[in-house]
Amino acid sequence: GVGLIDVFATAKDGKVYTAATGPQTNGKWAGWWPVGQGTLLPGTPIAAVSRSQGRIDLFAIGLDQRVWSAAYGPVSPSEWGWVGWFAILDEKFVPGAIVSAVSRKLDQLDVFAVNLNGEVKTAAWAPGANNGKWGGWWRITDSNGKFAPGTPIAAVHRSPDHLDVFAVGLDGSVWSAAWGPQTNHKWAGWW
Repeated sequence: GVGLIDVFATAKDGKVYTAATGPQTNGKWAGWWPVGQGTLLPGTPIAAVSRSQGRIDLFAIGLDQRVWSAAYGPVSPSEWGWVGWFAILDEKFVPGAIVSAVSRKLDQLDVFAVNLNGEVKTAAWAPGANNGKWGGWWRITDSNGKFAPGTPIAAVHRSPDHLDVFAVGLDGSVWSAAWGPQTNHKWAGWW
């Protein structure tokens, strides 16, 4: 809801928990509540993004090396709650590494992570695409962008039709790639 802040963490038991503050909690922190039944490596980073008012999507790399997601939203006409954890396709990543997520348009999600081969991969979801299923994992550019498996990716959208990603390469330099109208909606880079 409006004015609500949620935080997420993976505890020592491998479960993801959430706490919140805002008007619904009288401005005080409340929680920690479990998010679904998924189990991760303790301390696994959780990527959280809101794709529309009141909805939250979480992403993390699981013990099976796949990206998993949970979503908060309507579960019935009169109730909201958590759904998930469910795997996003079958690409393999370093368990416990960081997944980056952005919502560049209403109800649209893009996620990024470096796979076991050192390639930056992306997957995307939108209600009308792929029969409502996730698409991907696509390699970002065909150029020689190689990174250490599990390297964190910073992903931003500067407009609804433009994405930029940044990562530290094997040479210690920060590299960037971009997607949008200036690249004919194809990934270009690494620069």
